[in-house]
Amino acid sequence: MRRADFANPWVRSVDEAPRPWPAWLTALAAAALAVGSILGGQWAAGRILPAAAPFMARLAEPWPTAAAATLFYLCVFAPLLLVPLAVGAIEGRRLWRAGDRPALAAATGLALGAGGLAAVVGIAVATGATTPGQVPPAPLVALTAGLGVTAFQVCAEEVCFRGWLQPTLCARWGPWAGLTAASALFAGLHLIGDRSLLPPLVIANLLLGGLLFGLLALRTGGLWAPVAAHLGWNWTEAGGFGLEPDPGLGPFSALIDLDLTGPALWSGGEAHLNGSLATALVLAGLTGGLLFAPALSRRSGAPGRSGSAPSGTPAA
Repeated sequence: MRRADFANPWVRSVDEAPRPWPAWLTALAAAALAVGSILGGQWAAGRILPAAAPFMARLAEPWPTAAAATLFYLCVFAPLLLVPLAVGAIEGRRLWRAGDRPALAAATGLALGAGGLAAVVGIAVATGATTPGQVPPAPLVALTAGLGVTAFQVCAEEVCFRGWLQPTLCARWGPWAGLTAASALFAGLHLIGDRSLLPPLVIANLLLGGLLFGLLALRTGGLWAPVAAHLGWNWTEAGGFGLEPDPGLGPFSALIDLDLTGPALWSGGEAHLNGSLATALVLAGLTGGLLFAPALSRRSGAPGRSGSAPSGTPAA
């Protein structure tokens, strides 16, 4: 585990880049990109999908809806992936870094993401917030396609927020301020155009999720851990338990189907698990554990502009 200080290699990569962007410009560009990707992608999908409908109608069920969903995700998330990669090339900075012991980092991230979501579902079941839905057909091809689409979405978000934005803000504003600001912008991405995500508990959960993924990037020095955690959480929710969308099943089916029908405090109500207290408890526990887990060494390498973390800062 690396320390979240200026000596962290994920932070130092910004100072080592030959043409780094200013922090304010990166933050502004990331915010504009997030808004443009969501709204522009929805606009583009609304025009491309009708044109592609005759072709997709010839596909056997459930493939028309799966094909439409795939096309929609491509329209929305491709800019979120490609623009940061292009800016990173201009800066001379490699955004996709595996990090320390990448296989272990990915396995740890996957366990935190999938295990964390499973813990949330366990609390929801224990509090009577779920009921069994219909027993779904779960063809392997559909589940695999859903995994691939989810992986594409997750990689786009992680490259943008943890690979491009967060290191720049951490290098210029300090690791903790940069982590918090990048997590806030990540939360804001999920609020665009969805009024059900405005309650304070939903915003807190989205912010905690961003902090968890951001800490994983800092502490492992790369993207494999946050990508795996993000993928594990999202796919387990949709493809594992059939909870996104809710009620019913998404275009890629699921292993089992649960519906959120109980008390809104635990089921999340209109916001689903994003508004559940169970989500807040699990994310707070995972983030706190990662925050205070001991570093393997007191230093991450050669000191950056400000050396190691200030006295009293958690070794995270």
